[in-house]
Amino acid sequence: MLLRAAKKEKEEKLFLITFSGGVSLSTKAVWPDGDAPKNPTDADVAATMRGYGTKWHTLHEWNLTDDVQVSVGDEIVWPE
Repeated sequence: MLLRAAKKEKEEKLFLITFSGGVSLSTKAVWPDGDAPKNPTDADVAATMRGYGTKWHTLHEWNLTDDVQVSVGDEIVWPE
């Protein structure tokens, strides 16, 4: 019986895609219905964002993608 060694597959090249940017939102932008905590904190905003939906849904619905730069390695795909 002849056994063949499985060909080791060539490792696939990975590309690092980087998203960077920042957006400042007012209390009214985060809680447009006026239901903000009395003294909102970063943790309150984070909890509201987590409760809103998925990461991509929140980024899209809250218009948080306008000022984001996207690059692949040293190549800028979309500037801020």
